[in-house]
Amino acid sequence: MASRSENFGDSALLISRTGSVLGAHDLAKTLAQEPYVDAQRVAEHLSLTRREVLKLTRAKKLPAHAIDPSATRKIYRYKLSEIDDALSQRLITQEPLGSHHFSRDNHQRQPRDRRG
Repeated sequence: MASRSENFGDSALLISRTGSVLGAHDLAKTLAQEPYVDAQRVAEHLSLTRREVLKLTRAKKLPAHAIDPSATRKIYRYKLSEIDDALSQRLITQEPLGSHHFSRDNHQRQPRDRRG
């Protein structure tokens, strides 16, 4: 697993924990071997509940990979690097991740005969 990177000009070198230098090809290979994780692991990573992670996934706010896309109840798997990239992009665009917060005014929720 990689621990730090150093920039020398235009090329970035990745130095592994063993001290060996990884090139661009090795870096791509290492990133491709990242394991898929379940919603519980993503929830721990983001300090959310599993249900919140699944809700955000269904709302297309978190990148996920469906095991069987044609299934009625989908089972999702995630890559933590994709989650981190998506969150950093949301921070740049200032787009909120969570659900919409409704105002405390519940005028629309009152029965018609009780509206003022």
